Amino acid sequence: MRTVEERDKILGLIIKSVEENAKTQPDLAKPTSKSYQDDKEIFLKICELIAYQGANAKVVTNKVIKEGLLEKALANGDFNEVAKRTPEKFKKQFWEEIKCIRFTKKLEKMIGVARAMRKIIKEHGSFHSFLKKFKLPRKLESTSDIDNFWDSVDKIREAFKAYEMPGLKNTTTLMHFLENMGYPCLKPDRIVLRVMHNVGLVEKETGKKHLRQAVRTIQEYCVGKDITPKIMDRFLLMFGGQSDFKDSMKRTFCYSSDKCDITDCEIRRQGYCVIAR
Repeated sequence: MRTVEERDKILGLIIKSVEENAKTQPDLAKPTSKSYQDDKEIFLKICELIAYQGANAKVVTNKVIKEGLLEKALANGDFNEVAKRTPEKFKKQFWEEIKCIRFTKKLEKMIGVARAMRKIIKEHGSFHSFLKKFKLPRKLESTSDIDNFWDSVDKIREAFKAYEMPGLKNTTTLMHFLENMGYPCLKPDRIVLRVMHNVGLVEKETGKKHLRQAVRTIQEYCVGKDITPKIMDRFLLMFGGQSDFKDSMKRTFCYSSDKCDITDCEIRRQGYCVIAR
């Protein structure tokens, strides 16, 4: 694995490559997603994450999210109303409009989210009050803050299990959710893991251990620097050719998990690319 010095060098080169090859300088002050405050918004967001799982993200965004069809199917965020439904009734009323989410099993999960939300709000008053009890740090200023972050994440995961909250069990989705809630982490999706594997910052592109390792590596890099994990996430996605940023870049670099034949990449030139052909 890389030393701290190598890590900082590699991530610095990724930032530099993106800045030099962006068509326009990315507006890093602009958040990649809003921070959800209202309990209804939080319910809708969790269900939205479920809708995306295993589906074509662009299709779901354009046909279901932007058109407001998922929100309509979820009673505009009224989780008490959704909690009363049966999967059969849910499917009969709304499946045709939102079937691009692919799996009808997701409807059962969304009902499960509604019922878990109902329990959480009844006991804690609000979802934010529930999260506050775990003392997740909002800012990472030291390694101990990062340790506390992951200790809290493990406790939150156990609490979700106790409340039978579906949809937030895997690391990728939970990190995505917490990022949207304003916490200092990032979604370790396949592009982030591919880039970090290709430059030797994680051993493999899959597996819970490596997903956590990827997030923690970025968190450690950001400590003491004028950059957040969310912003670093954007640099990794732009470097890896994520479709949302395709039109923002003159070129991309880390688009393959196989052998790389891009000879004018500075990371390759300096010997940090582990898949160089």
